[in-house]
Amino acid sequence: MGIPSFILQRLHRVRGATCQRSIESGIPATCLAYATEGTEILVGHDDGVPRLFDTAHFELASEFVPHDAPVLSVASRASGWATSCGRGRVRIWGGFGEPKREFRDEAGAPEQACWAISWNRDGSRLLTAHQDRTVRVYDAERAMRLKKLGLPFEARAVAFGPEDVQIALTEIGSAAIFEGEREIASAMFPVGEPRDDVYPYVSFGFSRDRRMIAAAVRSDEIHLTHWDDTVVVLRGHNDLVTSLAWSPEGRFLLSGSEDCTARIWDTTTRDCVVTMNDVSPVRAVAFHPHGHDCATVTEDGTLRIYELDSDWFDLNDAILQASDVLEGRRVPLWPTTAPLDLDFVLDVWTDLRRRGRHSRISNDLAHKGESVRRTVLELLALLSSEATPEIPRFGLERYKHPLFRVALADLRIATELCQRLGGDAMALADLQRLRRVPTTEVMPSGFSIPPKRV
Repeated sequence: MGIPSFILQRLHRVRGATCQRSIESGIPATCLAYATEGTEILVGHDDGVPRLFDTAHFELASEFVPHDAPVLSVASRASGWATSCGRGRVRIWGGFGEPKREFRDEAGAPEQACWAISWNRDGSRLLTAHQDRTVRVYDAERAMRLKKLGLPFEARAVAFGPEDVQIALTEIGSAAIFEGEREIASAMFPVGEPRDDVYPYVSFGFSRDRRMIAAAVRSDEIHLTHWDDTVVVLRGHNDLVTSLAWSPEGRFLLSGSEDCTARIWDTTTRDCVVTMNDVSPVRAVAFHPHGHDCATVTEDGTLRIYELDSDWFDLNDAILQASDVLEGRRVPLWPTTAPLDLDFVLDVWTDLRRRGRHSRISNDLAHKGESVRRTVLELLALLSSEATPEIPRFGLERYKHPLFRVALADLRIATELCQRLGGDAMALADLQRLRRVPTTEVMPSGFSIPPKRV
């Protein structure tokens, strides 16, 4: 069956971590990222060279063409790598480490650092944070800048939220939200309580369902929030938190710190479950895309890969969880107030189909899987009771509902949905195209948690 699908790798509980191997480069490191499949790690260094390490053989695979300033941020997507440096230049690299394109400021403009970069989910856009108090959105395929957003303070961290909403976190701890193609902030709110006397380490990121934000702003504390509503503050580090990374399923949080430790937090119990001690300040951390390993890189340039000692969900557990989710019962996998985790439901359905095609599954599992599918269709029937298979010119909100996203990602469910609406193959194609319709509207069903408007 190849690489196990996402649902087979969902962490249930982390009990410990064992260092598999360390790789010493001797050059101070600043950042790291796993490749999409987890077979390689790209590390950015102070000498401007991004270095690619093979995680299977624990060796240096290649050195990319150097930047002319320290590498400040790295990010990965299936289409390749992206890096930024202290002179503001952003490069997109091919799969073999060749530079495909470079973004830079206009000729004659002062060269200032690009602190952070982030891909959107499909790898079509790149979000960057710059020293000149701007945040920029680039079209990665056409190599063009789509917009340049001004902020009152320097943004030190950026990320794409739900529906590609752009989020920037400034050095003073204020988060700014930009929606769609708008060039002014839709909302701003504080995240964390920064200290004034420390270096501006700022780190944040969204959990996989894009509802939970983890942020550390020039502090040894980590704030978990639903937008501007703080859920909990994680305390345990003795010095500044330098880097954060969510586990793939969104329950565990990995943090690195100046106190020479990396810690794994269970956001359900809000406890630190693993502490990994080092001899040098930890500069960056990352989870393996499938969740069974994690990596850290320290100030002295040492890359360490840890194997997690974990319990895992099996498919039966996952189907039961999905049934609870679809029936509106909150599943306490993480501290969320959102009623549904639709990504989870889609994972379950997709994996059930994969296993059904490649191996025999028990009648009990097949029955439970059919129950999940039937519940999805019943909810969709309620949602589409007044809908038509044709795309209306106005009132697209109904079609942008997250349940449509779940349905349209599966051809069989999408076909049955279209038939229920009385549509033909052409209408099905139109519905499939709706997957690409951007939306930032708040659905009246409460499936999304909106930021407060300014």
